[in-house]
Amino acid sequence: MYVQHMNEAGRALLAALETKDTSAIQASAKQFAQAVEAAWQAYLRGEVATQTRGQALPRTMHQFATVELPAKAADPQAWPAIARETRIFLNMLGVVAG
Repeated sequence: MYVQHMNEAGRALLAALETKDTSAIQASAKQFAQAVEAAWQAYLRGEVATQTRGQALPRTMHQFATVELPAKAADPQAWPAIARETRIFLNMLGVVAG
């Protein structure tokens, strides 16, 4: 459930980035961050299993989605980087979640 929700929210963010609509991007970034935060809290409670050892990769993914992304979402010049990093996040999600 958490993985699917993060995947859907990440894809919605990518779609919003294609529209170049600032309000849609910020709203999608917020939803993505909320989905990742919910998954992170579930992970800390032991409700989400990962295919990786340790917390380094999940923690880095959480940091991107909840700290770095919201700080960049309002800057149109950062949008290409956000799209690239979000695609990487989604690819890594497949690795981490298996």
